Amino acid sequence: MRVTPHFIGAEPARIADGPQAGRRLLGPEEDLARELVTDLGAGRRAKAVFAAAPPEDILIRADPFADPALLPAGLPHEDMTPRQRRLLEGLVRRYLDRAPAAYAQECWSDAVARGLETLSFAWAGGLVPGDRHYYCVRAPDFLIEYDNTQDDGNHAHSVWRHVRHDWGADLLRAHYTEQHH
Repeated sequence: MRVTPHFIGAEPARIADGPQAGRRLLGPEEDLARELVTDLGAGRRAKAVFAAAPPEDILIRADPFADPALLPAGLPHEDMTPRQRRLLEGLVRRYLDRAPAAYAQECWSDAVARGLETLSFAWAGGLVPGDRHYYCVRAPDFLIEYDNTQDDGNHAHSVWRHVRHDWGADLLRAHYTEQHH
């Protein structure tokens, strides 16, 4: 089964008015990551936050191969408190659970078998809702990226890519070619 790259974008990231005012398609993905980064003490946060300003977009958008090594190292799972580990695990599950249940469970089981200490989390940008920001999760078999940097922090991108099951960047490239001139 091939479900990656799994890309979701939201423009606007937060609906400003009308009957759907306040709705956020990628709200839980943003909120879990923000809860994690703001829960980190100064020492841990210094390892997780790699830049004060976020990149303008996801970092591996044009790379035809999902390579977690291209992402910032961030803070390893093993260096987190139990609560922070649960937040990171919940964030990863949020992405994996977008896939059919059997595949999501296979990916999670693979991550657990490799050891959750292989997961890491990195952040760039502001910490307050509405600030432009970016985060990523690295694992040996997959990567996750999220950015909300365009349109003054109201245009979000989210991607999950699997090293072995990824089938290229053509859909991502088409999105950027057609939607981001």
